[in-house]
Amino acid sequence: YGIELGVADFAQVCAKEESPAEKHTCEHAIGHGLTSYTGYTLEGLNIALESCKNIQTDSDFTIGCAGGAFMEYYNRILLRTDNVSPREMTAENVYEPCTQLSEEYHSSCLFWQPEWWYIELKKTVDVNTPAGVRDALNRVGQYCGEAPFPNETRRACYRGVGYITGWTVNQDPEQAAKVCANVSPRL
Repeated sequence: YGIELGVADFAQVCAKEESPAEKHTCEHAIGHGLTSYTGYTLEGLNIALESCKNIQTDSDFTIGCAGGAFMEYYNRILLRTDNVSPREMTAENVYEPCTQLSEEYHSSCLFWQPEWWYIELKKTVDVNTPAGVRDALNRVGQYCGEAPFPNETRRACYRGVGYITGWTVNQDPEQAAKVCANVSPRL
């Protein structure tokens, strides 16, 4: 793909950021761009993730470049128009691409899946009420609990539920507490 030189240039820009949060945000944006550029296929995602290894400043692939690559793969944010929507979820692909990737990416992949699952569930669940939001998030929690990975890896999935809970409940602490009580893993 010949993208390594461009990625290195962007990585130098990110390295100039003073705070770790700003560096991660910058790298995260690169991850979005890499997936968009390499394509929304398993092969394209693998290429993006390999490129991310060269610039990721944190050993945790949940954040930074790899996180942006996964988020873009699922939600197609850079392609988003009236005609393009997130990757469609089916019973057959609910745990893809995580089940198809090398183990080093399983936790990061599972962290970003709850956001995609929730967005897809909004097509069939009315999330305009607190009860509907809780129902959708409970289903997301069930997906986490049934993920075909060891408990330690599944914890990343539940952290992903926590990540999306704030915006799904409009920053309502009471609703967030109810969601967490229902979705909390017993691993």
